[in-house]
Formats: sequence, structure tokens, C-alpha cells
Amino acid sequence: RSRAARYLPLLAMAVFSVLVAVALLLAQDLLEGLGDWGYAGAFVAMLVNNATIILPAAGQLIVAGLSASLNPVLLGVVGGIGGTIGELTGYALGVTGRRIVSAENLDRRLRRVPRRLFGPALFVFAVTPLPFDVAGIAAGTLRYPIWPFLLWVGAGKILNTIAIAVAARFTIAWLERVFGLGG
Repeated sequence: RSRAARYLPLLAMAVFSVLVAVALLLAQDLLEGLGDWGYAGAFVAMLVNNATIILPAAGQLIVAGLSASLNPVLLGVVGGIGGTIGELTGYALGVTGRRIVSAENLDRRLRRVPRRLFGPALFVFAVTPLPFDVAGIAAGTLRYPIWPFLLWVGAGKILNTIAIAVAARFTIAWLERVFGLGG
């Protein structure tokens, strides 16, 4: 296979990520309008938020805003599922980038982590504000099986998004009481 053909999947993923980031910058009003879509807006916002590699988007802010009027647990589940699907871009980048980076060197380093700990590590990265893109790319590079990846990441993203929605709901209610805002 030619050298250019090996780099094509990585280039395609990089271009996709840049296009998503540019679209987010150009369509701020549209992104903010996702809040009007309710649960579907949370799903799309978190999917786009997590589909960008390295560059953050406003998914969590939309979920926080929606928590005032929607069930925060259901909002967290729907948004977490969207976020999980979005994280597949990092995983795919790891799978395609494996052909380009020194896979042997990277494999040697990553294989020091026992395989049984990789799923819980994905969960920790997904449930906390740690930079998940690194973990997703590593999972793809190691060819970690896709279904366990989705289960571990999904559990973490759902809990993370529920926590954001619940915290925002209580914070909004508290601010309304303290400052006499809202109804």
C-alpha cells in the first residue's frame, strides 16, 4: 500500500474534526438553538461536543440549561448516549492512526496496562473531566473491542451527564430562590 494511501484515513478524520469545529464556530446560534429541541437537542449537542477531537463544544452548557425544564436523569441518559456515540471519532482515529504512528512503540507502552484494567480506565476518563480523546485514541490503537468500549464509555458519559444536569438543576433553583429570578 502506498504511503499516501496509508495517511488518507487519518487525513479524513482530521479534516472531519476541523470541519466540525469550524461548523460549531460558524453556527453558534444553531448550537444554542439545540436547547429548543429538548432531549433530542441534548443528544445532538453531546454527540457533536464529543465528536470533536481536542476542541470542546457547548454540549454540557446546553444540558445544564435544559435541566431547568426537563427531567435531569433522563436528560443525562440521552445526552450521555449521544456523547458516547460522539467519542467513536477518537476511537476511529486510533484505529486509522495505528497504521501511521509507530504502532510497535505505542503498543509496547500501552500494553503495560493490564487488559482487565483498560475498561475501568475508560470509565474513569469518561465520568471525570479528564481528556477522554487520549483514552479513546489509545483504545482504538490497541484495537480494544468496540462493544466493551461503548459499554464502559457509555456508563461513564451517562453518569457524568446526569451529574451535570442534576447539579445545574439544583444550582438554577438555588439562584432563583436567592436572587428572586424566574417565576
